Amino acid sequence: MQVGWVSGACLVAKREAIEKIGGWDENFFMYSEDVAIGIKARQYGLKTFFFPGAEITHLRNKSSKDIQRRIMQVYESRVKLRKAYFGSSKFIIYAAFTSLIILSRAVIYMFKFLLQKFLGNEATFERERTTTYLWVASLHIKSVFGG
Repeated sequence: MQVGWVSGACLVAKREAIEKIGGWDENFFMYSEDVAIGIKARQYGLKTFFFPGAEITHLRNKSSKDIQRRIMQVYESRVKLRKAYFGSSKFIIYAAFTSLIILSRAVIYMFKFLLQKFLGNEATFERERTTTYLWVASLHIKSVFGG
């Protein structure tokens, strides 16, 4: 079936196709590079297909052992992708809504942190997630307002 992009975890392409679109976008090391190559392929009139009968085993999260850093890298690459390939008005809408969602996650983890501390429990995980999601929200807000 034809799709807009496929996961970079299992991507097969003809050399001619990769050469035609100029190769991988070097602005993306990991996370969103597969979406970027799908967008470029479409811009060059190439088609991307997904074969549902294929089976692969993707060992998820093996490239990034640090979960907090991975969360930040994923969101950072999404901002980079949307800035590079979508119009500024669409990007601002994306960043605004995503900032609200991420701030909501930060608030939820902050409440979990406070509850755990109140109960006398360890709350390192909740503290780290609160910090991470606040950083990600600031990334989105800065990207909208020129930071």
